[in-house]
Amino acid sequence: DNGAERSRFFRVKGLQSRNGKLVELPVVKVDSNDISNLNWVTAEWGFDAIIYPPTVTRKDTLRSVMFMIGQREAVRKSIYTHTGWREENDNWFYLHAGGAIGNDNAEVCIDNRLERYNLSGEKHNFISVCDAVTDIMNISKPEVMYPLIATVFLCPLNEFFRQAGYEPLYLLFLVGRTQTRKSTLAALMLSFFGEFSASTLPCSFKDTANAIEKKGYILKDTLNVVDDYHPAMTSRERQTMDTIMQSLSRGYGDRKGRDRMNPDISLRESSAPRGNVIITGEDIPDIGQSGIARNFIIELMPDDVPLSEYLSRSQQYAQDGYYKQFMREYISWLIPQTEQLPQKLKSRFLYYRDKAIEENSAGFRRTGGAIAWMMTGFEYFLAFLVNSHMINEEQIPTDWIWATIENISCKISDGSHNPPPNSGNGIPLLSAVNIYDNKVNLRSATGWITDIEWISENERTQLETNDVLLTIVGSIGRTAVIDFTERFALQRSVAVIKPCIVDSKYLMFILESPQISQYLIENSKGTAQKGIYLKQLSEIHIHVPPLHEQTRIVKVIETAFTQLDEITNSIA
Repeated sequence: DNGAERSRFFRVKGLQSRNGKLVELPVVKVDSNDISNLNWVTAEWGFDAIIYPPTVTRKDTLRSVMFMIGQREAVRKSIYTHTGWREENDNWFYLHAGGAIGNDNAEVCIDNRLERYNLSGEKHNFISVCDAVTDIMNISKPEVMYPLIATVFLCPLNEFFRQAGYEPLYLLFLVGRTQTRKSTLAALMLSFFGEFSASTLPCSFKDTANAIEKKGYILKDTLNVVDDYHPAMTSRERQTMDTIMQSLSRGYGDRKGRDRMNPDISLRESSAPRGNVIITGEDIPDIGQSGIARNFIIELMPDDVPLSEYLSRSQQYAQDGYYKQFMREYISWLIPQTEQLPQKLKSRFLYYRDKAIEENSAGFRRTGGAIAWMMTGFEYFLAFLVNSHMINEEQIPTDWIWATIENISCKISDGSHNPPPNSGNGIPLLSAVNIYDNKVNLRSATGWITDIEWISENERTQLETNDVLLTIVGSIGRTAVIDFTERFALQRSVAVIKPCIVDSKYLMFILESPQISQYLIENSKGTAQKGIYLKQLSEIHIHVPPLHEQTRIVKVIETAFTQLDEITNSIA
């Protein structure tokens, strides 16, 4: 099962009689199209398996016996032949060469040339793993490292961008003269998905276009590298590399593969790439302005990736499996969010794309899209890194307390269950759709109530500054802190928490942690629109540090997310 087509194969075991004893013949794999003609018997077992004459009659007998036994005894299995996300029975899991994250029973058989895409491995102390990942950012300047890291952590989001209709459409091109360590950087990025070095990259410009296209199709929701676009010795060699580069630019830049035909002249499913790619080269390909526009180009100067302790440490971390463990945890963190990811990713993409175009960070509209995809990937990387550091059980100090939301709140309520009709103007009446980006967005209001109606509605919630808002119906889990005095009212889809002994922003970030997000999703009820009841919300347990520690944590998180604005300028 490659995600688009299913092929059926049989694994057949034979027994041979030798000197009165039964000897097992090697297990063979036979295509379902070939199983009936039995020509594979001689091809696989040679002289060890003889079909005696009359051949036609014997074949018919053998065929019927084999199928009768198979009908009773054969074990049927689905074997996946690609990486990335799959869904079964409303459960999402992520495939790699070593199995699946989120499904221990999934079987994966990927082309042996791609067997390095294996996320299994030894489990290290996760605090050390996070430190190793932050350390890799020091290998080169931000203009180089931010787009690379962003593209890495964008890969597991591809499936959900695809569902939202905004699949990433760019290639990351590392260009620089020889000895600028382009391949070394690319290999370190690939180490988040398996075991790679500069000499074991999956593709190069020496491969055929068909082979590169096929690998790009297999490598779903993961990272591919096509290495070494180099100065050509002959015009024919240059033309071949440019043809491959044109195919890559159209494939990853438009998500289109070359159409092919079946023997019966019907169209086959095209093999469009389903992951993201880094290209390395010493020169810019001659593929026209349109082809180049699909590439986000990073030029490496001789001193951009120096031989340093950061580079040596990062290579050792990669060899020891630190980076792929971080990716395993990142993917596990995404699993409980899969239902909401398409809409969330679409919202973030459109926000960053419009911002990039508005600030003139994008010469081409395609560049604005590339910036937006990378910004979203980097945002999710930071969110996971911050949450992982903040709520790792091994880090919980003894002076932190374990309390329910009810214990640390003066009041928990929700908005109106029977709101008045829209007055057309007056005081905004907000719902869950108006709570996003950790803000209360009054300007996006579509409903209003009168002053008199507001007095009645506000008796329930008594909204004031520093209240924490949490969306609890439909798009569950978005948060904001009220930081203004302008009046508004809420509908049932938003809960209001009035903290007593915790910092409002600390509580807001806690409510967005992967553990709380998973709890909210798993405990939501309803058919048309799922929701969380206030009783369930009040019973959520959280770690509560001393107030000064809460303030420090909030500062760390806000500092981390402030970097997102800096990244826009760095990668523009």
